[in-house]
Amino acid sequence: MATPRCIPDIIAEHLDELPFDCGRRASIRCSRVHVLADLERLDERIAGRLDGLALGGTDALDGALSLLEGSDPEHRMAGALIAAMLDTSAAWNAVRAAADIDPATLSESLTLIGVMPPERLVADWTAGDAGLRLIPLELAIRRRGVVSMPPDLLAHQDPAIRARAWRSASSGDLGAGIPSSSAPQAVRTAALSSAAWNGWQGLLEHCRRSCRGGSVDRIPEMLMLSALAEPGDDDLLWSSCADATLGRHRFELAARWGRPLVAPLLIDAMTSIDRDGAIAAGEAFTHLFGIDLPADSAPGDGQPVSSGDGDVDGPASRPDADRARSHWEHVRPRLERVPRIIRGLDAATIAFEDLDMESRDDALVRSVRAGTGSDRWEVMRLRASLCRQRHSTPANASHA
Repeated sequence: MATPRCIPDIIAEHLDELPFDCGRRASIRCSRVHVLADLERLDERIAGRLDGLALGGTDALDGALSLLEGSDPEHRMAGALIAAMLDTSAAWNAVRAAADIDPATLSESLTLIGVMPPERLVADWTAGDAGLRLIPLELAIRRRGVVSMPPDLLAHQDPAIRARAWRSASSGDLGAGIPSSSAPQAVRTAALSSAAWNGWQGLLEHCRRSCRGGSVDRIPEMLMLSALAEPGDDDLLWSSCADATLGRHRFELAARWGRPLVAPLLIDAMTSIDRDGAIAAGEAFTHLFGIDLPADSAPGDGQPVSSGDGDVDGPASRPDADRARSHWEHVRPRLERVPRIIRGLDAATIAFEDLDMESRDDALVRSVRAGTGSDRWEVMRLRASLCRQRHSTPANASHA
């Protein structure tokens, strides 16, 4: 049967659009707006593009080689996905060359599609420098292997290498604790995440010690404490949310903490501080109470404002504080004693699949602490089945 004449145009379209989809996926994964179903729909689109490119032969390979030489992570990720799907010697040679430039993106790409590269590449990477050595370790760990992270990588002088190592650390790597508050923020954020997903018992006390007398450089510990907070942490977190020296970070803390009684603080901030801070306070209020707060006056200077997931949503302007105040007065009798709310509901009553992606991660981490367990790498894998079974990931992967 002759190859349809439209195939080259379709291949070109997939090559153009796949990098955008990869970038979109990165924003959805940690979004405060999107839910798991949004990620699944995007993954079906990515899988469909890869299925189409599997028919592209040399055109698809040439496109993958060009993308792997791209200047940004989204293009390199798209190229790696195509190369892994094509599974040819030439494709893997291109992946090997790209790994020298951006090993972190290549590792994430192979995790996404669920592929272990050929043994010759694994052997090369294992004998390579620190960035390359991490690739097979990350892939093995994310495929649920029991792998300890080498101590020299956890203590590496390059913060980027060190952060990658801590991000994939296992429970056995936490025996001596996690990096102190003097470590770079990226390293501490990665270590805190691993400690939470591994159920490290010393995590809360570590965060409490770090947050006392708080300062802006302790934001990673404050955010983790706000996500896992127990009732005894209320005074510490309240003082952090009220600390103007933390800038917009304090409103992010309020949103992650989820205590309804931060409402007056957020409402006051909508009118009494700079416009950017007011917008951040309004976004936190919307996240907690599920009510949109349109501008209470004409738009500001026309600068765009982020919706929280990487999109741009029109001109920046202050949220409607009067509407927020009226809503709080209406719902306060019902919500003020609820320990944690999201979108106006008791967080404990919301199914995981209905939570926004950021809140879902927080809830899953809390479930780990409660002993119910979870798969920390679930959303890093493509949540769709590809037609080529060698590279497929089950669509019904555990939701925990």
